[in-house]
Amino acid sequence: MLLAHAIYHIVPAAELRAGVAGDTYTPARFGADGFVHCAATSASVLAVARDYFANIEGQLLVLRIDPVCLTAKLIFEAPAPIEGGGTSHLQAGDLFPHVYGPIALAAITGIAQLVRHGGEFGWPERFVPFGAFDRLGEGSTLTRQKILTAETQSRREVQETALWALRSRVHRQSSLDLVHHLRLSGRLCDSPSLR
Repeated sequence: MLLAHAIYHIVPAAELRAGVAGDTYTPARFGADGFVHCAATSASVLAVARDYFANIEGQLLVLRIDPVCLTAKLIFEAPAPIEGGGTSHLQAGDLFPHVYGPIALAAITGIAQLVRHGGEFGWPERFVPFGAFDRLGEGSTLTRQKILTAETQSRREVQETALWALRSRVHRQSSLDLVHHLRLSGRLCDSPSLR
């Protein structure tokens, strides 16, 4: 099996919202195909987008997935073309990652919009945490401002969590230091409740 740092899944925004249930995402085609279509490189993602999503209305997203965090079986195998699509993604002869089960939301390390440039798609400048998409609400799009706002919120949440953990550790350590100091100075008896 090939090891990949990340694999990618293309999905229209409305389909993504409809496919999330609990802590997993299941694409609409899963029932027909028996697996989740993914790609291993940005070039193959863009080729698949051209072949299957060129005429789609609305926002087209790409999910960045950490293969190590998947709870379903991942197999790199020959492409499984869908009827009615193009063939440019088949030209390189790449193996494609297929996930044989729903995608655990914990495995989705980022989400971004594939931006259209005429008849082509462009690779996103950056990915945001999956939670940023959840915060946008129904019918919203990942605009640059919303991405920056979501990144700021995520960064703030991480900073607040780190600060809480640091304060808790400092508070606990300070309390232990104070008890130790009082014991050494003889101002505190060796009570079992203070051990």
